[in-house]
Amino acid sequence: MKNVHEKWNGRMKKEKEKETRVSKFLNETYIIETVYNNKTPKFAVLNGNGIEIKGGIKPTTNPDLWLLPYKDPFGNLEKNIVILPTDVQSYISTENLLQDIKSFISSFAYLPEFWLNISTYYALMSWIYDCFGAVPYIDFLGDKDSGKTRIGDVIANCCYNSIVITGASTVAPMFRLIDRYPGTMFIDEADYKNSELDTEIAKILNVGYRNGGAVLRAEKYDGSYEPRAFVVYGPKIITHRRPFGDDATY
Repeated sequence: MKNVHEKWNGRMKKEKEKETRVSKFLNETYIIETVYNNKTPKFAVLNGNGIEIKGGIKPTTNPDLWLLPYKDPFGNLEKNIVILPTDVQSYISTENLLQDIKSFISSFAYLPEFWLNISTYYALMSWIYDCFGAVPYIDFLGDKDSGKTRIGDVIANCCYNSIVITGASTVAPMFRLIDRYPGTMFIDEADYKNSELDTEIAKILNVGYRNGGAVLRAEKYDGSYEPRAFVVYGPKIITHRRPFGDDATY
């Protein structure tokens, strides 16, 4: 038993000393976000000296902990499956920022004024979605060649940590990506011929609107399978040609 405890304590100590993160809130003046800078994930660190771009940090709140950005071993950032900020810039005021987002969306897609405003505020909301107990989704339901993919893609590019999923994807990478990169999921062409897959996607949408919403899966750990919760809460943009089969989704 002593050897087992020593092994466990050693592993916990190692995990505490080195931790990979995409974002972390330490306190009101110490916030970390990942940016994809020159094809390399780096930290944008807000501290008492302003904002700095770093490859990793040791927080003053816990000098024994070394925080590193997730290295993206399968190239999801390079392939634009996950869209992270590339840098940090001043936006002067919220009004100016809203105007910039609105101009960007209207430059690449046509929307009636009402939906243009909704989309603009939705993109801004996505950057602080974790402040809310629940978030709405944007859903574009329309026939082929109606422009729904274009509109969804443009809005997603303005949103926080966008994850781009197509109709050819399975469920497993979806909840793992949301858990790894908390942010906005853009599900394009969500018309699944497999009714079981259609139901699984609907379940993610049914629980992902509320803060703390998660799906459970069994993960292999130390030779046995243990339950693991994957958080799927966050904004979502969906495009499809027909409603989901699950009545609870709509």
